[in-house]
Amino acid sequence: MTIIEISKKHLILAIIAMLPYLLISQVQLKGTVQVNSENTPHATVYIVNDNDKVVAGTVTDGRGYLNIWTYKGNYTAVITYLGCETWSKKVNLKKDVRLGDVALEVQSGYNIANSKKYIKKHDTYYEILVNANKDFHTKTLFDVLPNAPGVAVVKDEIFVVGKEKVVIMINDEIVNLSKEKLITTLKSFSAADVKNIEVYLKSTPQSKVPDKAGLIKIVINI
Repeated sequence: MTIIEISKKHLILAIIAMLPYLLISQVQLKGTVQVNSENTPHATVYIVNDNDKVVAGTVTDGRGYLNIWTYKGNYTAVITYLGCETWSKKVNLKKDVRLGDVALEVQSGYNIANSKKYIKKHDTYYEILVNANKDFHTKTLFDVLPNAPGVAVVKDEIFVVGKEKVVIMINDEIVNLSKEKLITTLKSFSAADVKNIEVYLKSTPQSKVPDKAGLIKIVINI
């Protein structure tokens, strides 16, 4: 048996030995998101630590349910949905926590029925139609991003929930810019010129990004 084979064996044994402790140190955040007393799918739910980093998150399923696993600690839970005010609450996750039914407040003057027209779930990604929504026309691309399912923006940093990294593509070209230049670029585009935004929470052969990265694909009419 080679040294490499022995090392691999020891590593596997170490991981197996640590599994019970890793499971014990993780807790669940559960609940249901509602708008006008109806369970709401495709809402973005995430938790933020004291360093303003998104450490875990999800998108509510077809029944409006949320279920997030994370490590024990003190966080801020945040929920966003197109046409609703952002909901947030401090949560102490020393053990499993049930939020119950979280009722989101519809923004003044907004027709919440439109959200179902502009947000779509496909097999491998979520989509938000942008220029079709006249409420977006006075905003920038950066302003619209937090409305896309699976996207969180905290202190001008962009996250894809449940992912360690974010890859952004504009018209099929990967954007390689510093944080500051990226924000400036996204703010330079009018949302009226953006066709749609696609958010991939899972890696696919088409997305061509690592498993630990989330993909945001933006299509701009040029």
